[in-house]
Amino acid sequence: MTMGKVVDVGRGIGFAWDAAWGTGTARSDIEQFMDEQKKQLDKDKSGYYKGAMLGQAFSYFLFGKALHSKDHHESGGAVEGKKEKSEGNSLNHDGRLRTEGSKTTYTNSFGNEISWTNQGPKDIDAIIEKNLRSSKPGDILEGRVAETIRETGRLEGTGIELKLQNKLKAGDIDILTESHIIEVKKSLSALDEKQLDKLINPSNRNYFNYDNREVIYYIEDVTVKNKTQSDLVGKLKDQNIKLISSLEELKEVVSK
Repeated sequence: MTMGKVVDVGRGIGFAWDAAWGTGTARSDIEQFMDEQKKQLDKDKSGYYKGAMLGQAFSYFLFGKALHSKDHHESGGAVEGKKEKSEGNSLNHDGRLRTEGSKTTYTNSFGNEISWTNQGPKDIDAIIEKNLRSSKPGDILEGRVAETIRETGRLEGTGIELKLQNKLKAGDIDILTESHIIEVKKSLSALDEKQLDKLINPSNRNYFNYDNREVIYYIEDVTVKNKTQSDLVGKLKDQNIKLISSLEELKEVVSK
């Protein structure tokens, strides 16, 4: 193979790659290249060679488009992690999170579907007010924490109930922000290790932390009263999970 042909092949591969992944100027380059070759066909007597090169370039371009089409199909039509919307539905980059109306469903690695109802600002405000008026200390605390996070402008939901395909409860999210899931507890005695595992362990069949948001435990009373609680606190530290008991500190962490 001559040096000229090696360069042509290299250029063709570049076209194919670029056209497939859309990372540069392949489409404009190939169009310009083909126009140049067409003009040369009219001026140059070596029409056979130029015609072959034109066909080769066009083949590279089609190959690139085929690669793009294949990747587009296998990824569920999503590109570069952005959501695609079609007829009121949306799909995330890995195809496992879909939104239909006000309902969002996540399919974890075990094929289990976990769904929840999306909340708007009015829904969030109503839940906060309801919790603050509750007679239950746990609800009041959750309302206070949500109210504090709302001030940061990053509150996305509170009191979110998660359900499995069979409508059974999969868990809940006390406070949801752009980048955090916050569990709210009155004391360490209320800390649920099973709920924690669903948040941090992808091997859990009911794992639902689909985009791996940072988990924070807001616990009003962090007094350790027994070995079980001591072990749980140690587990939180081992998993680099923040344990916070101050609303001001929580607000500062979430605002970063």
